[in-house]
Amino acid sequence: MTKSTAKSSQSIEKSQNKQNRCPQAPQRAAKASKRAGTSKIDAKNDAEDDKKHRKKQEQAKTMPKSIAKSSRRSFIKLLSGFGGCNAAVRWSLKGASERAEMPIAADEPKVDFRPLHSIHISPQGVLLDGRSIECEGCGDNLIENLYRSGRMNYPKFHKMDSLCKLGFVASELLLQEYSRGQERPAAKGAEEFGESCAVAFAGRYGSLANDIKYQESIRPENYYPSPALFVYTLPNIVTGEIAIRNGIKGETNFFLLKEKDWSRIEMLMETLMVERSVSSIVGGWLDYLDGEHFEADIKFYKKQ
Repeated sequence: MTKSTAKSSQSIEKSQNKQNRCPQAPQRAAKASKRAGTSKIDAKNDAEDDKKHRKKQEQAKTMPKSIAKSSRRSFIKLLSGFGGCNAAVRWSLKGASERAEMPIAADEPKVDFRPLHSIHISPQGVLLDGRSIECEGCGDNLIENLYRSGRMNYPKFHKMDSLCKLGFVASELLLQEYSRGQERPAAKGAEEFGESCAVAFAGRYGSLANDIKYQESIRPENYYPSPALFVYTLPNIVTGEIAIRNGIKGETNFFLLKEKDWSRIEMLMETLMVERSVSSIVGGWLDYLDGEHFEADIKFYKKQ
């Protein structure tokens, strides 16, 4: 046997003896290698996170102040479907007041606007700009008769629920009065207002009257869901009906309040008027529970 062969045999023998004395050595080496690879991946991820963070900081520097920084301490997240609000969650910073914040921050510009015309419809009667409007009937019949006497000629009216009918008739009489003052024909579905006008109402019961009717149609003992009822189980449908009729493409909203509070309602109107594109609003209090409990107290606001 040559010297080189003997040395090689001795080296192999020593390696085998070392493995016999420490059988876990290969596994430890593999783990160490894996840890090293993981460390490289973590370092790469950290570098990417730092890069993203720096990019966001650079973007924040170029953002308008109203976006980059806000004095608001809470916001509302809406979960929607079929064009309406199905759920709302209010998020607040820890320690923020539980009291609802004002819709307009103190540092935001105030808007000069005023109502040009007003209409009030209730079971007690109808007032247009303070003048009493004669109309026969009571409850739902009163609303139907207002539609006929106003010659509104809108076939879809007869498919609407009671809340939509009330809001539709009130807005038609209101905008007809505005059109007379402008010496032009009333809107009949044409491109009358576009994005310069918004529709916003507040009410106590929302679509409750129609919700009750729909609930009756899905009871196990009488299960026959009505699509005609289902489509009106959202209170903001009335704002959409008015917008379609008058070619309004601005914002449309329906807010739920515990009671009629004009200071709060007009504060909501002002939040819409802050938008430069909005110069007028059809808005106010709209509420319907049944034929004996309903009210439309609506105004046409104009930015000065």
